Amino acid sequence: MDQSKTMEPTSSPRPHARGPASSNKNQPGSKAQQIKDVFDSVEEWSEPSDSGSDFEPPAKRRSRKRTAHSEPARSPVARQADRETVHKRAQRNTAQAHRTPPRASETRSQQVTAAHLYEAVRGGRTAMRSLIDDFLEGYKQDKEAELLELINFIVMCSGCKGVVNRKMFANMQNAQIISRLTREFDEDSGSYPLCSPGVQWKKFRVNLCEFFSMLVHRCQNSLLYDETLFSSLIALLTGMSDSQVRAFRHTSTLIVLKLMTALVEVSLGVGYQRETCQRLYEAELGKELQRQAPAKLEELRDKLAELQEQQEEMNSMINSIFKGVFVHRYRDILPEIRALCMEEIGLWMKIHSESFLNDGYLKYLGWTLHDKQGAVRLKCLKALQGLYSEKDFIGRLELFTNRFKERILSMVLDKEVEAAVEAVHLLVLIQQNTEDVLTQEDCDNVYLLVFSSHRGLASAAGTFLYNRLCSKVEGDSERMEVDNRRMAIIKLLLSFYIQTELHEHGAYLVDSLWDSASAELKDWQTMTELLLGRPGEEEGLGDEEESALIELMVCAVKQAAEGQPPIGRVSGKRVQTAKEKKTRAQDRIRLTGHFIIVLPQLLAKYSADVEKVTCLLQTPLHFNMDIYCTGRLEKYLELLLDQVSMIAEKHTNDGVLDACARVFSELCSDCYTFAGRSNVALSQLVEGLVDRFTTTVEDLLQGTLDEDEQYGAVANLKRIAALYNAKDLTRWELFDPCYQILNHGVQSGHTVMEVMVPALKSAFLHVMWELVRVVNSQPSKAQLSQLKQHTKGLIAVFQSCLSMIKKEIRDQAFLLLCDFLIILSPKLAKGRDDLQTVVFLPPDALRLEMASFVMDYVFVEEEVDDKEEDLEKMEDLHRRRNQLAGYCKLIVYNVLDLSAATDVFKHFVKFYKDFGDIIKETLSRAKLINRVQCAKTVCLSLQQLFTELVQDHGVASMSVSPEFGAMRDLAHRLAMTFGIELHSVREALVALHKDGIRFAFRDLGVGDRPPENLHFLEILSEFSFKLIKQDRALLANFLQRMTSSTSTSSRFWPPMVMYQRSLQTGEKEAGGWDKRSSVSRTSPRTPASRPRRKRATAASSPSVKETAWLDQSSSFHSKLQTPPLTSTVLKKAPQAPSDRESEVYRTLPDRDRASSERGSEADFTNSPPVRSVSRKQAAFPTPTKTRALPNPTPTPTSGRSRDLDSQLHLLSLIEEDEDDNQEELEIDDDEGSGGTSPLHLPSTRYQHSGGFLEDLFD
Repeated sequence: MDQSKTMEPTSSPRPHARGPASSNKNQPGSKAQQIKDVFDSVEEWSEPSDSGSDFEPPAKRRSRKRTAHSEPARSPVARQADRETVHKRAQRNTAQAHRTPPRASETRSQQVTAAHLYEAVRGGRTAMRSLIDDFLEGYKQDKEAELLELINFIVMCSGCKGVVNRKMFANMQNAQIISRLTREFDEDSGSYPLCSPGVQWKKFRVNLCEFFSMLVHRCQNSLLYDETLFSSLIALLTGMSDSQVRAFRHTSTLIVLKLMTALVEVSLGVGYQRETCQRLYEAELGKELQRQAPAKLEELRDKLAELQEQQEEMNSMINSIFKGVFVHRYRDILPEIRALCMEEIGLWMKIHSESFLNDGYLKYLGWTLHDKQGAVRLKCLKALQGLYSEKDFIGRLELFTNRFKERILSMVLDKEVEAAVEAVHLLVLIQQNTEDVLTQEDCDNVYLLVFSSHRGLASAAGTFLYNRLCSKVEGDSERMEVDNRRMAIIKLLLSFYIQTELHEHGAYLVDSLWDSASAELKDWQTMTELLLGRPGEEEGLGDEEESALIELMVCAVKQAAEGQPPIGRVSGKRVQTAKEKKTRAQDRIRLTGHFIIVLPQLLAKYSADVEKVTCLLQTPLHFNMDIYCTGRLEKYLELLLDQVSMIAEKHTNDGVLDACARVFSELCSDCYTFAGRSNVALSQLVEGLVDRFTTTVEDLLQGTLDEDEQYGAVANLKRIAALYNAKDLTRWELFDPCYQILNHGVQSGHTVMEVMVPALKSAFLHVMWELVRVVNSQPSKAQLSQLKQHTKGLIAVFQSCLSMIKKEIRDQAFLLLCDFLIILSPKLAKGRDDLQTVVFLPPDALRLEMASFVMDYVFVEEEVDDKEEDLEKMEDLHRRRNQLAGYCKLIVYNVLDLSAATDVFKHFVKFYKDFGDIIKETLSRAKLINRVQCAKTVCLSLQQLFTELVQDHGVASMSVSPEFGAMRDLAHRLAMTFGIELHSVREALVALHKDGIRFAFRDLGVGDRPPENLHFLEILSEFSFKLIKQDRALLANFLQRMTSSTSTSSRFWPPMVMYQRSLQTGEKEAGGWDKRSSVSRTSPRTPASRPRRKRATAASSPSVKETAWLDQSSSFHSKLQTPPLTSTVLKKAPQAPSDRESEVYRTLPDRDRASSERGSEADFTNSPPVRSVSRKQAAFPTPTKTRALPNPTPTPTSGRSRDLDSQLHLLSLIEEDEDDNQEELEIDDDEGSGGTSPLHLPSTRYQHSGGFLEDLFD
C-alpha cells in the first residue's frame, strides 16, 4: 500500500520521514500480508476487547541495548497477563522517573512555558518540520524541560490557563496533575480551541494534527523508543481523555488518536524493513558455508532483533492507546469525540489492513452505525467507503456486509440527508465491487430515491441506478458497440420509468441521472432514431415506451439548455461557473442543430397524439434561434411553422393550444431576423379562425346552430383565446362579439355554456392588450373612454358569473376578476393623471359577492368519496388554493380592506392542512401594512365565530361545546403568529385586547346578570402571554373601568376570573403563565432543562428579575447549547433513569463480552452498552485524599476553607445538572436515522413551496 496515501489528511502535505523506516514507504500494499507475524505476537491486536484501561504510564520498557546482564525480553502478552501488577509497577516506575530527572534540567527555569509552540501552531506561519526539529534538539539537551514544554502546550491547546511546573511533574501522579489543572481552568471561557468557530481555529486543528503526526515520523529512528517522551505523553493523554472536563477529553483524544495513526504508519514501514532484512538474512544464510560472511550475518541478525524490538515497542504503545482511549471514547457522550474515533479507525484499517481489517475492529463501525447523532453516522459511512473502494478488502468485509447490510440499506432514508447520501454512495461501492450481495428488493428501495427532492440524494441514487443498468447491459453482451450499448441502456431506462408509474416526474429522473448518464441522455441521435424508426430495424417501440421516451428526451433537452434542476429540488438558484456556462452553450448548439431538422418530422408523426405533441412543442423553446439564419436553415423554419399551424387547427385541448401559442410567441419575437415570416404564418392562422368564428356569432346567439356547428364555434374561440396570449389580436376587434356572447349568456342563460369560458378569456386578454397599448403611449380621450367602457362592462359580467351554476365559468370568472382588480388598482395611475379614469375600486356589493364566493366554494369540507381519484382531488385542491391566493392578493395589495381578511383568518386551524401556508403569508403581509388594524381584524374574526357559536348552541351550553375548545385553539395559534418581538407588537396587542373586552361587555347591564359575550374573555386570555408587564397592568385597569358599574358579584364570574389571572400572572411571578404555556406545547423531543445552581448572592439585579418573563416567553423552540465543560463522571450512585433521560439517552442492552473473543460472528451480534467515561477510577480525588501543595503559614481553618473552596470550584466546572451525568448516549435504530421516513416525491404540477408563495404575492 502506498504510504503517502495513508497519511493523515491535512491541508498541507506532510514531509517524508527520514531514515530507513521511510525509505521503503512506497512499496506495494500487498507486502503488508507478509508482516502479519509481527503483529500476531500482540494478542490484543487480533482480539480487541472493550474491557480494561490504563490511565497511568505503562511499565518501564526494557532497554534497546542488549547486555550480558539484561533479562529475557517479555512479550506484550506476558506484560498484559496481570493488569493490576503492571498498573502498580507503572505508577512506581513513573514516579521514580519523575523524581530523578536529568541533571541538565537543573539549570532551567522552575516553570516552562509553551507559548511559542502554541502560537506557531495556531498561526501556521512556521514550517512544521523546523518547529519539530527545534523541539527535538532541545529535548536532546534537556529532556524534562522540553517534555514539560510539550505537556503545557497540550494544556494550552485545551484552553486551560494552568501550567504544569517541575514540582508537580516530579511529585504528582497524572490524575493529580489533571485535577490541579481542572481547578485552574478558566471557568468563564465559553469555548475551547477545538470547538471554536472560524477559519483560524479550523486551521489550528489541522496544524495540531500535523504537528503530532510529524513528531512521530521525525522520531521513528531514535526518540520513539527512548522510554520517556512518548511513554509519558501517551500516559498523560490517556488520563486526560478520561477527564470530566470536555475540553481536556476532546483535545487529548484527538492528539492521542493522531499519534496512533502515525504509529500505525511507522509500524508498517518498520514491517517492510524487517521483511527486507529477513530476506537478506535468509539469502546470506542459504549460501555455502565457505561463501558466507559471518560479520554480515551477525549484522543482519542484530538488525532483525532491533527491528523486532522496535516493532514490539510500537505494538505496545498502539495497544495501550487503543485499550486505554479508543474503547472508552468511541462511546463518549460528546458526538465530536465519537466521530473522531470512527474516522481514525477507518484510517487504521485502510493503512494497516493486515492487522486492523478484521471482524474484531469492524464491529465498532457496525455498532456506531446506530448512533443517534448524524455526524457520527456520517463518519462511519465515510470510513466504510474507504474500505469498500478497495477490491482487495472485499473478502475480509464479507461477514460485516452480511451482518450490517440491512442497517446500511435503512440509512438511505436517514433523517440526516448527508448521512443518507453517503449511505447511497456506500451501496454504489458495494454494488460495484461485490457480486449478488444486493438483492432486487434491496435495489428497488434505492431506485425510488431518484425522485427525491434533495438533489444530492437523488444524484447518488441516479448513479446507483445507472451502474445497475450498465451491469445488466454488459452481462447480456460483452462485445457491444457503443451506439448499441447506449440504445440498450436507454431502453432499460424507459422500462424502469414505466414500471415506477411516477409519470410527470421525468424531469426529476433526468436530473438525477445527469451526472452519471449524461452521455446517454444527450444522445439525441439515438433517441430520435428510436422514435422515427432506424432503417432495417424490425421491432420498434410501443406506444407507452414512445410517450416515456419523448418525455425524457424533452426533459433532457431542457436540462442541457438551462442547466438548472427542476422546480422543488433546490431552494435557490445556484450561480453557474464559466465552465458550466460554456458547456451549456455547446450543448444548446448541438441539440438545436439536430432538432431543427428532426423536429418537423416528429411533429408530423405524432400530431394526432395530444400528450406526445404537447411534449414535443416544448423543444423549440430551448433552441438557439440564430442557427436558423447562420446555418441557412430557413426552410426548416417554414416546416416548423406549418406543423405548428396544422396542430393548432387540429386540436382543441388547452395544453396543446397553449404550447402552440408559446412557440409562436418565441418565433415572433422582434429580436430575430426571421420574425416577419413567423408573424405572417400567425396572421394567416388567426385570420382563418376569426372568419370562421364571426360568421357563427349571430346564429350562436339565436341558438340556430346544430351540434357540429356549435362545436366548431367553440373550438375556434378556444384557439383564438390561446393565441391571444402570444400576440396582440386587438386589430381583429373581437371584444364586441365576445361581450355579446357573455352578456347574452348571463341574462338569458340559453347560450351554449361551453363558449363562455373562452369568451371570458378572449375578452379579458383583449382589454389587457388595450391597457398595455394605453400605458406605453399617450392615449387619446377616445381610447381612454373605450377602455373604461370595456373594463366596467367586463367587471359587471365577471360579477354576474360568480353566481352561475356552471363551475368552470364561475371559477374562471373569479380568477380573472381578482387579477383584473389588482391591475386596475390606484397603483396603475401612479405618475399618470390621464389613467385615473381607468382606475377601478370594487364597490361594496362586489366585495360581498367575492367574500361569499370564498366562503361557499373555497372553505368547504371535502366529501369522502372513494370513487374519486387522487388526481381529481389534487386538481380540486389546486383550484381552490389558486382562488384563495387570488382573494388574499386583493387584501395584500390594498384593493380590499384588512377587515375582509376575517373570512380567511377564522379558518386558519380548520383548513391549516390545505391553506395554512397561504393564510400565514397573508397574516405576515397584513402586519406589514398595519399592525394595529391587523390585530383588530384577528379579534373581529374571533368575534364573528363566537357570535355564530352563540347562535348555534346558546349561551348556556356554548362554553362546554367542542367548537368552543377549537376556537380557543384557533386563538392560541393566531397569538403565536405575533412572533417573539413583543415590544414591536405592544400597541397591536393592546388594541386587540381592548376590542375583545368591549365585545365581551357590550350588553353589560346593571345587576348580577353576566353579559351574553362574557365567555369571550376565555378566548381573549389566549393572547395574554404575549403582553408585557406594563400592558398587563394597563389592561387590568381598563377591565376594572368597564365593570365598575356592575355589582361586586361580577368579580367572581369564572371567565372574568380566568382573564384577570392571565393578566396578573406576569406581575406575581415573572413569566409564570408563559412557562406553563410553553411547557405544555413543547416538542417531546426537547426535554425541559432544569434550573442551574446559582453561585451568585441573593441580592440579584431587579432589572433582570423584571425582564425574566420576556426571555422565557420568547424562547419558542429554543435549543440550549451544550456547556463547554461537560462532566462525564457519576457523582452519586446510579438511579433509575427519569423520563427525560429515557427520552434523550437510551442505551442498548448489555451483551456478553466473553462471546466477542470466541468468534468474529459474535463480534457483530454483541453490541456494547453506550457510556461516557470509565467509572473505574475518579480522575478527581476526593477532598480527604487530595494532596494539596503545602502553604508556608497555614492555619487549620484557612486550610480547610481553601480545600472546600477548591472542591466547590472543581464542581462548578462539572455539568451542573446531575441527571446529565447519568445520561448515556442513545443508539437507536428508529430515532437515530429515519429508517421509517416516508419518501416525499415532488410534484411537477402543484408545488406548495416558498417559491410558489412568492409567485402568488409578488
